[in-house]
Amino acid sequence: MCNCKSYNWDKIGSIVAAILTLPKWCDVGRENRTVCIDKCIVGVIVYLWAHGIETLGCCCGHNIKNPSVVVNSGQNVDCVFKVIRRIDSRDWIVCRWELVEHQMDNLGGN
Repeated sequence: MCNCKSYNWDKIGSIVAAILTLPKWCDVGRENRTVCIDKCIVGVIVYLWAHGIETLGCCCGHNIKNPSVVVNSGQNVDCVFKVIRRIDSRDWIVCRWELVEHQMDNLGGN
């Protein structure tokens, strides 16, 4: 059972997240190079980085949901699942972030 403390779900867990430094090649435009990661999934996230998979967010699920990770739009999700399976048997949710641009017309908005 996970006992990671959630920053956005009150009264869940007591183990504080780990603070890791992103690999130099990961999210290169990001000014702050540190990220908080739930302790029980640190190994998986570091393993993904070691295999060249850029992560944009993650959560262990805190025994309420399955653990999840967000990868960039160019990443093959099946490849991510295969890498995770090598070291973790939990059922993960992998989300692929994609930029969707919307244009405001003259009538829509301030």
